[in-house]
Amino acid sequence: MDELEDDVKVALEPYLELIESLTAGMSSAAEFESAFVGTYLNDPTMWPDEVFRLLDELFATADGYVADPVARSEVIGGISGEELIRCAIEVHSGLKTLLAAGDVAGQGRTRPCSANKPLAK
Repeated sequence: MDELEDDVKVALEPYLELIESLTAGMSSAAEFESAFVGTYLNDPTMWPDEVFRLLDELFATADGYVADPVARSEVIGGISGEELIRCAIEVHSGLKTLLAAGDVAGQGRTRPCSANKPLAK
């Protein structure tokens, strides 16, 4: 692993910890949304493209999270806690795949987060 990969791995640790806390049930969707959005917006890291795409997708999903089901139905693109968790799991998997492959420069392919796609009715 080169220096860039080491730097990216270290910079990703807070994000991976937040995701793992959410998916393990140690934090609520609302707590995750607040912590993740705050971390993301205050992070000056210049991410490799593929890492940025994954983090940005989770940011967009977290930003769309609406706890109240009634309010969510009135918000275009409102995301439930379950959808947020599903996206977090997919992004975590994508990040771990990039790290395991030593592909933090983003040469590999990851699939987009399904929470940002319309749900089948």
